[in-house]
Amino acid sequence: MGWQLPAEAFPSASCPAADVGAMQWRELLGAIDGLDYAQGVGRFFGDEETYISVLRSYASSTGALIEAARAGAESPLDSYVITVHGIKGSSRGICATDVGDAADALENAAKKGDRGFIAANNARFVRMAEKLVAELSDALESIGVREECVKPTADAPKADLLAKLRDACISYAADDVDMALEELNRYRYIEDEGLVEWLNERASVTGYIEMAKRLDEWLERQAA
Repeated sequence: MGWQLPAEAFPSASCPAADVGAMQWRELLGAIDGLDYAQGVGRFFGDEETYISVLRSYASSTGALIEAARAGAESPLDSYVITVHGIKGSSRGICATDVGDAADALENAAKKGDRGFIAANNARFVRMAEKLVAELSDALESIGVREECVKPTADAPKADLLAKLRDACISYAADDVDMALEELNRYRYIEDEGLVEWLNERASVTGYIEMAKRLDEWLERQAA
């Protein structure tokens, strides 16, 4: 059974709690086994729209990784480690802890060369991950994009704010990273090429080095 979502878990949601449509999609996503929707919203500073955007990205991209993991112990272990590590990071990033923890156990087994553990557990892991992706995809298809909940738009993120975020990433200053992202997430950007969504995804798994590198590249390109 899915976990029952308390309405009070969303004090700072971007869409009004009284909105019937919003309550419907909260119930749909909150009922998915293995996904802690309330915790996920909290990870994204109460910004449901950003979190749902990340969920859409997860649902559309994880299938290929699951397929790559299907061979399990029969695949080269170095490739298998990379695959399940990716599933682990993205799953924990959306607060799908069960899938993330299962991937972690398989990753550790692969690093130790324990093909027996992988052979015994990989099929169950694949089924669990496929079920999560299928239920998430169905829920997201049902709720639609909900364009009525749009944020204010801006052409592109401000360079000074991106520079501040880059510096915080370089310094591993988590609180400063969170504050910069919270500011960025106040707007929907027309010309950011998916940058802000990607930054949120990487921040959820503390991918600060990757973030700093991409921000440097972005700022250099914009300054040219």
